[in-house]
Amino acid sequence: LASRWEDSLVMIWNLCIRRPVLTVVVFLIIAIFGVYGYVQMPVRENPDVEFPIVSVNVVLAGAEPEVIETEILDPLEEGINTVEGLKQLTSTAREQVGTITAEFELWRDIDVAAQDVRDRVNRARRELPDGVEEPIVRKLDPDAQAILWIALTGDERWDAVRLSQYADEQIKERLESLRGAGRIRIGGERRYAVRVELDPERLAPHHVTVEDVV
Repeated sequence: LASRWEDSLVMIWNLCIRRPVLTVVVFLIIAIFGVYGYVQMPVRENPDVEFPIVSVNVVLAGAEPEVIETEILDPLEEGINTVEGLKQLTSTAREQVGTITAEFELWRDIDVAAQDVRDRVNRARRELPDGVEEPIVRKLDPDAQAILWIALTGDERWDAVRLSQYADEQIKERLESLRGAGRIRIGGERRYAVRVELDPERLAPHHVTVEDVV
């Protein structure tokens, strides 16, 4: 192979020496295309980069963070941990909402990784408690992150529930009508809820079950 490579170089050198005009023309063509390619090459300060990150959101109305973690996040994490190429798995449990973020190695295709996560979530679906909403599996888009946050504060008359209601009914609708606004999200939203504790001893004389009360 080395001998053939040396013979090829010798032939090219001899051709360049015998035909200098052709050599100059070839180098000029290469230089022209090089300059044209350099000028036309697109340059972006923030290029589109698709990171292999998949998120899973699950909602269980009225559930505390401890219930979200043990009854929902743990079964889902057990299934997602078996996905090939998983780099890091993090989860967050809040009131009524659980979020799992799965980060994969760069060589993993984001669409295939999202489908694998969706399959694992569907398998673990039967282990989740009754009343849980359908888990939402989506690819994490860095461009979809919020670019502006507006903080709302108030005196003692404005609790978290009232602020959330005001933001949803007054501010959100007006911001959505702005040109260029993609999606308005209310962070830390609190909804009015009532927790009812049943006394089995007082239900028994009336022959009323928990399902009847519900």
